[in-house]
Amino acid sequence: MRRTARILALAMAATCLGAAAQAPAATSPLVEAYRAALTFDPAYRAARHEQLAAQEGIALAVGARRPEVSLTGTGAFNSLDQRAGDVTRSPDYRSSSVGVQLRQPLINRELESREAQARLRARQADAVLAVRELELGERLVEAYVQLAHANALVELSREELERQGQVVGSARRSLRGGEGTTTEVPEAESRADLLRAQLGAAQTSLENARETLLGLTGPGLVLPAPRLASRLPPPRPQADAALVDALVATHPEVQARLLGVDLARENINAARAPYRTRVDWWLGASRSDSDVVNTINQVNTLRSTGLQVSVPLYSGGREGAATRQAQLLAGKAEADLDSTRESLRLKLRQALRGLDASGQRWQALQSAKQSTRQLVDATRRSIAGGVRSRLGLLLAGRPLAEGGRGPTGLRGS
Repeated sequence: MRRTARILALAMAATCLGAAAQAPAATSPLVEAYRAALTFDPAYRAARHEQLAAQEGIALAVGARRPEVSLTGTGAFNSLDQRAGDVTRSPDYRSSSVGVQLRQPLINRELESREAQARLRARQADAVLAVRELELGERLVEAYVQLAHANALVELSREELERQGQVVGSARRSLRGGEGTTTEVPEAESRADLLRAQLGAAQTSLENARETLLGLTGPGLVLPAPRLASRLPPPRPQADAALVDALVATHPEVQARLLGVDLARENINAARAPYRTRVDWWLGASRSDSDVVNTINQVNTLRSTGLQVSVPLYSGGREGAATRQAQLLAGKAEADLDSTRESLRLKLRQALRGLDASGQRWQALQSAKQSTRQLVDATRRSIAGGVRSRLGLLLAGRPLAEGGRGPTGLRGS
């Protein structure tokens, strides 16, 4: 849960919601969306049910090692035809019996191994639930930031289209005044048509992003339109091998794989357990009334206690095969653990390099933005001196609008 909280905190640092950005984190729209996703998302709900079922497995395994008490009873009406030499009798009688027995396993390696397996499965289910929670947080943040990015692109496209409309109007006025050329108007109108198409594509992307977010949180959640922050979060310290190894070691997926290795090793003991000696203690009492022909009209009460020992002598080679199979599967679990570690190391290194590259791109785009502002200022001075026209000012401001797409996409990534 703490790892997911960090993801939400980073996302809230990358997005802002006007006045809502000043609200406490517990009431932020992103946290509300995350709570709704925990209830709605099928993948997380499946992992949650699996985790709860694994906890019940412990109770099942522990219960198998506890005393077992059973009560049995029978009742019957009997009609007997019996001949002994020349003597024949045909009595009708009722018979009944009732008994209670307590059985307690004393030595049973199989039950002990089952309990150890159940506890490992429960811990593994906890780790898998943490993985699903982390994945849900990542998917939610990605959808949330993509929605903010799409909303920013729609606003930027509208501003560009409005600015280009001014360019078209200025080009037409220049042509009517004899200052412009006949190609400036078609070029400006063509650019406006292109911007209209871009605005339509941006609006479609916005609807798709909104549907993606609602697919995680459910259709009943209504959120304000998120907006991207005006700047990037502060840079992280330089990543090194120690940092990557520490992040990998605490990752829930690695924890789940580690528990999978422990479970596979315990399965080796479980494979051997059925072929080990078992000892049970039992205590019983029974009362029977005419339960057999020779005890008609007799009531017998029996109390007994003792030990039952079971020693497997020959299993046809199944023990060795089951042990070797479990050992091979343990080797596979160890290989899967190594594969998961290497995959996470690669992803973390790529993600950290992406953060560093984003910071460098951000600085380059800010420099380009400043240069464009200087160009606009120089164009204004040229207009004041009678060298340039207002159409030139509008065209000079175009790179400033186009450059806005770079920082917008960078903040969204």
